[in-house]
Amino acid sequence: MMQLRLYAYLSAIILTIGFVSTGKTQPSKIPPVAVGPQTLSGFGGSVGFHEFFTQPGPDSLKGDIFGIAAPDSYWVYVTGIDASGVTGPQGRKIVFNLQDSETGSSFKNLGISFALQIPGAGTDFLECYQADGIDGISTHGLGLGTLSSATLDLRFLFTKTDSLENWKIRPEFRLNSGSWTLFFDQFFTATESFDFLGAKLTVGFLDGADGAVSFDNFFVIGPINPPITETFVDDDWSGIALGDAVQFPGQFNVQVFGVNAFATIQGGIDSLIAQGALGTVHVAPGDYMENVLIDSLMHVIGSGSGDDPLQDTIVQSPMFGISTITINGNTASGTSPTDRFKLSNMRVTDASGQGYTSGSGILVQSVTDTASFMTFDNIVAVNNGCGIAFAEGSPDPDFALKQNSNA
Repeated sequence: MMQLRLYAYLSAIILTIGFVSTGKTQPSKIPPVAVGPQTLSGFGGSVGFHEFFTQPGPDSLKGDIFGIAAPDSYWVYVTGIDASGVTGPQGRKIVFNLQDSETGSSFKNLGISFALQIPGAGTDFLECYQADGIDGISTHGLGLGTLSSATLDLRFLFTKTDSLENWKIRPEFRLNSGSWTLFFDQFFTATESFDFLGAKLTVGFLDGADGAVSFDNFFVIGPINPPITETFVDDDWSGIALGDAVQFPGQFNVQVFGVNAFATIQGGIDSLIAQGALGTVHVAPGDYMENVLIDSLMHVIGSGSGDDPLQDTIVQSPMFGISTITINGNTASGTSPTDRFKLSNMRVTDASGQGYTSGSGILVQSVTDTASFMTFDNIVAVNNGCGIAFAEGSPDPDFALKQNSNA
């Protein structure tokens, strides 16, 4: 049986080894950035690194992730780690780094690394520290063999409020998708204060490690500076903790729950409205039991108008006599034929009141008769008093209805 030792560290070191770049170049990225699922092979027992988000051409040793700096906080995650295929001598290591380079040879590392070792102390344990020495150490002990039979996720928070401060690091782990657990010795403070202004993500094989390591994702998330122009909604995210990382179906990039990711359509809409900017709400397949109010110019795009919640976006009114989706035409209308409000690709149901003002799948209201420049595309309305009702419109309204139906 092997022993698993984990380290999270912050250091400034000189590396003279070669690198193997396997990630696609994606210029000028800012968090959130994600690698996606990978299975990576070793280098025959030699030291080597797989790199992601590198700069092209002669600057290929430098990273292309920018903007990680005070006064914000960021998380680095590695999820679904499977190191059972890693071979080599006692002390072999697989390292996960968020790595910054100023010169292409002097690397400033903030990362999580773990070493597989032959059991010695009779227990698995996690160890988190900065630099190459044991500075700011934080540890966590586990029962013998626990990690060898568990799906392992790692994450650490690093934060500082001023550019002259040193990073404060909070390492955590979880097993089998359980609760996140802070290392016994909790936070520690690094001795370095540099910002990450040209970072990359690397996965290294060290100290004779060979074979293969796989993981579900390796990513950095952080504050999404306003204005937010896209939000993401998935009813499967109900119960997710604020600040957790989530992935919208079909995407490898990650979003931050409670910032630009929500479990309700109204949450995604309200976040855009709070920014005061035109934007897009992307809604995943699912059953959304809510009455939605839209009172700002935006695009709300579902996943389909069929009746399968695994593939389509179904919005159902939970209250008799209240329209499923109400749009304030005074404030949500477009401003021109090319700058339009848009609602598309969803099924709206069960607004079964009487009269268009209370029983519509979609109700557009405009007390000042200014509603216009709106597009409704692939909307299916079922079991409503009215499908799409326009209570008032402008004297010369521009409403585009495309491939809609009412039943």
